[in-house]
Amino acid sequence: MRQKYYYLLLVPVIAFIAVVSYGYWKQQHPVQAKKQAPRTTVTGEMPYLPPDDAAANPDQVKRQNLDTAILNFRQAVTFKAKITINAANGATAGQVDYVKPLRMHAQLTLPSNQQMDMIAIGQTVYLKQDKDTWGMISDASAKIFATDFFASVLKTDSTLASFGVTRDASIQIENDLGKKCTRYATKYQSDKNLLDIDFCVNDKNQLAYIKMQTSDGDITTEYSNFNDVFIIERPMLPLLEHRLEITGTASSAR
Repeated sequence: MRQKYYYLLLVPVIAFIAVVSYGYWKQQHPVQAKKQAPRTTVTGEMPYLPPDDAAANPDQVKRQNLDTAILNFRQAVTFKAKITINAANGATAGQVDYVKPLRMHAQLTLPSNQQMDMIAIGQTVYLKQDKDTWGMISDASAKIFATDFFASVLKTDSTLASFGVTRDASIQIENDLGKKCTRYATKYQSDKNLLDIDFCVNDKNQLAYIKMQTSDGDITTEYSNFNDVFIIERPMLPLLEHRLEITGTASSAR
């Protein structure tokens, strides 16, 4: 019996010795901290992440693209435009080049198939029909046309309101696969009537075209070459008219 109790007393003694031995070993062999890989610091511009509300509302993003396109249009210093007018008396088509602020060159084919070439610099209008020579036009209607054109592109308002579209106007948004742009269909105030107007914006946030319903017919203007470098010069005039221009008999704008 004593021998049995003797063995039972050995259990705590052995445990005590094991604990002391382990502690002594730990002192002689301290644990070294594991080396961690250095953290990589990312610098530079982070990728753009749209706000949560914009990501949840793609139509809102598209509406902002339209606002940006109109702002870009108002700030453009040059552009080219193809114009098509379908009126009751026939169709008019042609090309218009514009240099900010007061230079415009229009080459049009009238409903009568007559070719008209016109340059407006301020309120001075030069005209050449078919293959005739250039001449200055002094009638008021030509000057009004030039004045109205420049006023339409030089508006300081860079919002839809500059096209007569109210802030709360309903806008239908869809893709124009043929022109590769996003089409915005709405209505604008013309005189006392609400008429249709469509804007189409490309992937550069530029106006690809504007289609307008007017009292005289439908007008489609397709835009291109925004801010390209080109010039619009005064044409060469016959000797007599050139002298009148130099002496200031005909009004001119620089």
